[in-house]
Order: sequence, then C-alpha cells, then structure tokens
Amino acid sequence: MEYFLLKPKVLRNRKYPQSESWIGRYDYESENSIQKINHFKPIDFEIEVPDFELHEKSEWTDNVSCIQFMGFSTLMVSQKLAELLEELSPDKWQFYNLNLTKKSESRVYKMAYLSRVQNEMIDFSKSTFFYAEGSYENTSVSLVKFSNSSEYNRELLRITNSKANKRLHYHEISLVNDRTEDVFRLYNLVNNIVVSENFKSECEKRNISGFEMVSFDTVAQNYHFKFDQYQVENIS
Repeated sequence: MEYFLLKPKVLRNRKYPQSESWIGRYDYESENSIQKINHFKPIDFEIEVPDFELHEKSEWTDNVSCIQFMGFSTLMVSQKLAELLEELSPDKWQFYNLNLTKKSESRVYKMAYLSRVQNEMIDFSKSTFFYAEGSYENTSVSLVKFSNSSEYNRELLRITNSKANKRLHYHEISLVNDRTEDVFRLYNLVNNIVVSENFKSECEKRNISGFEMVSFDTVAQNYHFKFDQYQVENIS
C-alpha cells in the first residue's frame, strides 16, 4: 500500500496561508494557550482555542492552512473532514470548535489534534538520522541508527528538553511493511501526518478540499542532506 504526506494545498492567485490572524484578544502565554500543547502526548488541560479570520483572498476549504497550526500535529478542519478523520482513525483525534470568519460570514470549524505519535511505524533497521546545529553547512557528519522507537523517542525528548541548539534530523526513513493504519503521525518529520491510499481515495470520493498528498517515497530520502562524507554509528 502506498502512503502519502499531507500538505496544505496552495491555490493559484489565492492567499497562503489562508488564515494568519485570530479574532479578538488571545493570550498565547496563558496556561490554557494552544502554545502549551506537548506534541508528544494528548492534550490534558482545558485548552482555549481562538477564533480565526479567513483572508479575503482565500477560499473556503475543508482543510484551512493556518500559520498557528503549521506544526502538522494540528489541523483546522471542516465538520465534513472531522467526520472522515474520526471514521478512519478513531480514538486518535481531539477536536475543539472554533469560529472561522471571512468578512461578514462565519462558519464553525474545528482544531483537530492528532494526539498519538506512532514512531513505531518506522522501520529502524532501514532508517538513519543525523544531528545538526542550524543549517547543514558541514562537510562531514556521523549518521546514527536506533534499534527501535523507544530509543528514538527517548533521544527526541532529551534533545527537545535540552537548551542546546541541536536537532535530530532524518537522513532516510523507511516504513514497516505490515502497516494497516489509514492515518498516523511521525514526530520530527516535515508535514508529519501520513495517510494511506484509502484515505486519499475517501477524500476524492467526498470532495475534501485543501490538501495535497505527496508520495511518502519522494520524501523518504532527505534531499537537504548534502554532506560529502559520513559514517554510521549505532545508538544504544
């Protein structure tokens, strides 16, 4: 089965992202802010989701690109798309109502948060990673391998919680062969919501708008990785 990465669709002669500002006052530093989401786990606090403005040069779509939700564990979705997400991947999503307004028209949308990270969908025997600070300007680097998702998740948490300006990037990612999920999320991958052929087909049948779906195979190799020399080390 082929898998795809979800990307917001960029429409010709239309504003992107479609929404850049919220309506009214919103305290991003409050304990209930969307900024307080820990993207490794479900939302476990009384979150307050702001209402947003749809840019006047944007169209109404089922998925709305929003600058505050560009981390791709969260989406701004219509009720129709929310129903599809819940149908194909039950018990993974948390939904919160918000109002989306364009000029004098207001519609109820939802912030959809994919609460489970499923790095176990990575085939670690065929995947490699590397550490880098800032841009990729080195001429040599060590690639690292992890034996399983537990090791990988621990290292991601350690780096996230540290103050060092260092990130763990992927060099090449393969998915496990025995996958049956229609929607899942990989942490530390650009546009990290992955969907199946079945999800793509259902979107087409139901005329779900606002997405592009890019074959996972086209991004499995990190084409920003331009080092001339490297060696592989195992993390244990």
